[in-house]
Amino acid sequence: MEQRIFSVIFGEKRNMKPKPFFRSTFLLPIVLCLLPILAQGQKEWHNALDIGLSGQAWSELEHPYDRLPAKAKDVVRAPVWRLGTNSAGLSVHFKTNSRKIWAKWTVRYDNSMWHMTECGIKGVDLYMDDSGIWRYAGSGSPGSGKANEREILKGLDGEMHHFHMNLPLYDGIDTLWIGVEEGSVLESSSILNGKPIVIYGTSIQQGGCASRPGMAASNIISRQLNREVINLGFSGNGRMEMELAELIAEIDASAYVFDCLPNLHNLDVIYPLHMEFIPYIRSEYPDTPIFLVETATTVKSAIIAKDLEQLNRQNEELRKAFKALKSEGIKKLYLISGEDLIGTDQEGTVDGVHYTDLGFKRYADKLVGQIKRKL
Repeated sequence: MEQRIFSVIFGEKRNMKPKPFFRSTFLLPIVLCLLPILAQGQKEWHNALDIGLSGQAWSELEHPYDRLPAKAKDVVRAPVWRLGTNSAGLSVHFKTNSRKIWAKWTVRYDNSMWHMTECGIKGVDLYMDDSGIWRYAGSGSPGSGKANEREILKGLDGEMHHFHMNLPLYDGIDTLWIGVEEGSVLESSSILNGKPIVIYGTSIQQGGCASRPGMAASNIISRQLNREVINLGFSGNGRMEMELAELIAEIDASAYVFDCLPNLHNLDVIYPLHMEFIPYIRSEYPDTPIFLVETATTVKSAIIAKDLEQLNRQNEELRKAFKALKSEGIKKLYLISGEDLIGTDQEGTVDGVHYTDLGFKRYADKLVGQIKRKL
């Protein structure tokens, strides 16, 4: 029966020769109906560099996804330079009317760590603007090897929407392409406000150990304040070095946040480093708010007496420097307490030190509250 119907329609059995008019008039509506469906499967790729990156303070770079300028390579220590090639805090802002969004990216190192997800280390995630609020929209988790391609979001309404895609926290990006449906519009777009905020610090500021890029503190702060954040977190290497002070002083920011205590294990250096670093920044920007952050109480410091003593002494040295700087006339300098910085239930870390998404959310909320009042 089915064969007979097929034969009657298409004339491919028993030497039947359908009339051309009948065949064309019958097939045309079918083809027209299928075209939108077929078109939805076709991708059109856009180079992220052509769209533009957010989170970079310099334009003269050795590699287009670096966080530090090319001139810093021979100035900063080698570990700082290498960590500066990680794309923590970088993002791509765009708008599109595509019903689907893909990402295709290649990482530089294919890094891996036991206490951090692959998505946080070398994946991407996507946020969509919803009447002024950035909503999480999807993630691209990496596979094996350096090259990845993922569908990030589907089922959109075909209207124009604003998005931003956050880049890997603990790996570098070699290439990144954003895919949309063929024939749809994709344009560079940024709805961020004002001058950037600079955050300089340790592995925590770099994003360890967020489950995905958007849950790093710098990215949460950027969403909540709708402002660009320059992430200068360097894992194990946030040491209040003057080479970094000179680089940071090149950035005309709305606020500076310095959180390096966890990497300053020698208590004797905390006071003198801050007494040199902060006045240098202030000499370049007399009125920009500067925030110093104490070390947060974590699992280890909560239950191990030796660690608690170290934390308390670190914070005491920072408070001493803070008071001395204020007495020397440094204005708009603020101290953020480590007490309750990531909560008191000890659920804010993955390993007793590095933050979980919960820890990052609590940390970012605390900083945002302070920064909002001073901007």
